[in-house]
Amino acid sequence: MCVVDVSVIIPLYKGIRYIDEKIKMIRNANVDKRVEIIFVNDYPEDNDFVDSYIEEKGNYIKIIKHSVNQGIHQSRVDGLKKARGKWILFLDQDDSIEPLFFSIIEKKSGENVSGIACNGYWRGVKEVFSEEIKSKKRFTNEKDYIKYGYPLVSTGQLIIKKNEIPVEWIDHPLEHNGCDDLLLWIMLMIDHKKIVICDEIYYKHIEHDANASFNYGEMAESIAECVTIIEKQKKVNEDSKKKIKKRLNDKYYKYSCYNEVFELNKTIDKDIISDYFVKKRWNEVAIYGYGIIGKMLEKQLDSANINIKYIIDDKMSVIERSDKNIKAINDRLDYVDIIIVTPIYEYEEIEKTIKKNIHFPTESILNLYKEMAKSNH
Repeated sequence: MCVVDVSVIIPLYKGIRYIDEKIKMIRNANVDKRVEIIFVNDYPEDNDFVDSYIEEKGNYIKIIKHSVNQGIHQSRVDGLKKARGKWILFLDQDDSIEPLFFSIIEKKSGENVSGIACNGYWRGVKEVFSEEIKSKKRFTNEKDYIKYGYPLVSTGQLIIKKNEIPVEWIDHPLEHNGCDDLLLWIMLMIDHKKIVICDEIYYKHIEHDANASFNYGEMAESIAECVTIIEKQKKVNEDSKKKIKKRLNDKYYKYSCYNEVFELNKTIDKDIISDYFVKKRWNEVAIYGYGIIGKMLEKQLDSANINIKYIIDDKMSVIERSDKNIKAINDRLDYVDIIIVTPIYEYEEIEKTIKKNIHFPTESILNLYKEMAKSNH
């Protein structure tokens, strides 16, 4: 029987093109650990082809094939049930780890831990962990979640002992994609498992429009499932349960708003945008926030020949990596007719911040889309 130190579980959805690079990447990171890779194909149409993408399976590479799509949470659980490693890494198909990733086990496992979370890159932000999270060092109970929230962007940052994974997470897979990683973290905290932070940047999380993470309607439904599971927990008192649900419900509101934006976006074309901006006499505009929705808005405004004078985003790494005219809120900003704010759930706070620095008109993208959609009827 093969001895395995780490099992890397990778769900695939239309993802067979990632197989070869993931094998090479993990083997490159496998310096002194016996690592098995378990691919779980959750896109049945690829079942007849998935084997051809692996030249040599052997004892350390396995493939699980789903005959029907079951979602990412169930895929992770199915991989976990076949895993032989002491440590488990749930990796997304298009994420990557650095060659020194598995070295965090030696660096931190002596602290009697249940899991280790490494720092990483995410979107345009250089580091996932804030200074507050890095100074925190370790997370051990539900009060830490209530205070700090979910400090990761994905389970790919977290390597965890197999026997410490909460039974509730295994037994209650979410039907909707998007928040199984969040649920895993909450259940670890409820079970008082010790997770320590590793500052080294050994992980990179890739997000794009096709990811489940950006299907905001699906994310909202996934959050609702998490709330239902938390409501049934008997390991936490009612006050803590109420506070956990408050965090989750805030996320539900956020994702629901974003989903509404994406749905409204489908009803708006460049002619509607052009007519609306002419009517408002908005000749020069600025976009606040250069995330997924900010970039979507930029593309729309460009197609309607609207003059985007600059983009406001305080994340310095975004400024460093972009050739766009990106400003920080404290910069000297030229006048614009309107600043369109894309982080909807933070609109009121952002509006206050803008007003402290400049006195330009502002509008949330959600209200803007609603008005444009209304003007089309």
